[in-house]
Amino acid sequence: MAQLENEYGSFGGDKTYLQRMAGILRDNFEVFLYTNDGGGKGYLAGGTLHGVLAVVDGRDPKDGFKALDKYVTDPTMLGPRLYGEYWLQWFDNWSASVTHSNGSADKNRIDTHINNLEWILKNGNSFNIYMFHGGTNFGFESGSTGANPTTAVTSSYDYGAPLDETGRPTEIYYRLRDMITKYAHSGSIPKVPALPRVAKVDAFSLKPVLSLFGTRSYQPQRDSHSPAAMESLGQSYGYVLYEHKVLKNITGVLHPGDKPRDRVIIYINGNKVGVGSDGY
Repeated sequence: MAQLENEYGSFGGDKTYLQRMAGILRDNFEVFLYTNDGGGKGYLAGGTLHGVLAVVDGRDPKDGFKALDKYVTDPTMLGPRLYGEYWLQWFDNWSASVTHSNGSADKNRIDTHINNLEWILKNGNSFNIYMFHGGTNFGFESGSTGANPTTAVTSSYDYGAPLDETGRPTEIYYRLRDMITKYAHSGSIPKVPALPRVAKVDAFSLKPVLSLFGTRSYQPQRDSHSPAAMESLGQSYGYVLYEHKVLKNITGVLHPGDKPRDRVIIYINGNKVGVGSDGY
């Protein structure tokens, strides 16, 4: 199976675009296609496509399948019922008021998840867990869950995953495994493999390599009357150093306009004076 787009109904409804995308996949792969959208009328209206299986996602499979039954009536979109993303937890964002937790110690939360997922299997349906393995977003590639304000995602992709960020089973993994065993053919589920040994790393110290302002001699510079967008500099993530020299004394209030779509660290004469973003 291959998913056509991802929650496209949350952002658009261009059926010509979806048809072209489906055509590319079918021309290059022998694969069964499906769309995955939220369990709402508008989401399913925008993200589904004639001839492609429609599935839903979210936190509550009962509400999701109910919406699927109500709003998807094209018989070419119907078939085996799959819950495309069952959300165990949600993203961690920088500056959030809550600390990171993989949920493995929350018995009530685990009980709710197991009951929901078993309900899916009892009714002859299937599910996909988001996330089953809590991996890592490397570098600056974690992205954002929204705009206005920008909600930057942390490096950890472990949102209550049965396999944690190191690939090791958590409490919900064993509970989930025991539950699935009741619906699987006898002997079809292998034993849990032995955990790899944890490597011992000797203590070490980090040393500065290059200061933020020391990059000027290594990178091309551009003069501009106004700040250039990062993309116009051929860069989609990372840092951009903007500098302005004030040649005479000035007074007044600096107005940031409609705020940056990112995080801005502000220095005056080499001294950090503040941080600005569209969140505050």
